[in-house]
Amino acid sequence: MNEIERAIYVFDEDRTTENLAHLENAILEGTLIVPVSQDATELSPGHWDIPAICIRRPNGSGAMLAFTTLEQLFAWKREGSKYVELTGRTLIEMARGMHEVDEVAVNSFGVPQGSIRRSEFDRLLS
Repeated sequence: MNEIERAIYVFDEDRTTENLAHLENAILEGTLIVPVSQDATELSPGHWDIPAICIRRPNGSGAMLAFTTLEQLFAWKREGSKYVELTGRTLIEMARGMHEVDEVAVNSFGVPQGSIRRSEFDRLLS
């Protein structure tokens, strides 16, 4: 279990403002595994094209997938997937620029899981 997962569990058990702040910090500073359809390409120094795998929810909303561990990635796709590791801050910045993405779905196919909604992107990045 990594720091992000621990913070999710702690917040789930005791939904205090302090635990929420700890969870948000763990996500922003921690590393998430993002499945990609092909290798990332460096467009220019420090600027990358990352073909993140996104899904469309039954309600029509778009979700970018992210996982806390490789085990969580394998829970989603048993045979695995190409992936990149990004800080939560970088991932949210990337999702914010993708207008079809309504949320970042963390461990959407495992436990613990959660969602970072578009309405929270700007607040988290400020």
